[in-house]
Amino acid sequence: MSDVPWDTTHGHMHPAAIAVFERFVIRNGEDECWGWRGWHNPSATHERSAHHYGRMRPQYKKQRISYPAHRFSYLMYNYPDEPSPLERKDFICHSCDNPICCNPKHLYVGNHEVNMADMVNKGRSTAGMHGNGAGYSKKVPIAVHMLRSKGLQYLEISEEVNSMLGVRLAKSTISGILNGKTWRNVYAEIHGVEIDESL
Repeated sequence: MSDVPWDTTHGHMHPAAIAVFERFVIRNGEDECWGWRGWHNPSATHERSAHHYGRMRPQYKKQRISYPAHRFSYLMYNYPDEPSPLERKDFICHSCDNPICCNPKHLYVGNHEVNMADMVNKGRSTAGMHGNGAGYSKKVPIAVHMLRSKGLQYLEISEEVNSMLGVRLAKSTISGILNGKTWRNVYAEIHGVEIDESL
């Protein structure tokens, strides 16, 4: 993950980034979820949704960069006066299971495998995006990504998913999930990328 929210000359968070966060965060109770009134990763209908991550876009070096709001919150409260110690592979996970939440008390560091295991265990939603015509649970594409990260081939993935969830997937279906052509919200969440609204 880029360190653009930080003033690398002085080693602290850039004031422009802090200002954007303060403008859009909705602080509720100390132990409650904090909302986000700024831009969200869009849903399939390009509407704002509480089921998608908030993003902030501060001006930085004449460019408007995009950064996950919950990730910024975690770093602002835990490392306010030093550059981010996080690596690109690190995930900021939600103990509250609320993607839009920016309360640092609800956030913790995980990795790709931890994040996917958490998603499988919680099965956050049965709603998909872009081409999930089969109507199966969100647990299916999450499981596909998790199994692939463990090195399983397509046939093995199909057999494991059928064994775990009772759904047999074709090779083309697995390929679409892994490439983000279907269930793009799951792909974006796992890989920490933005969804292209033009698709």
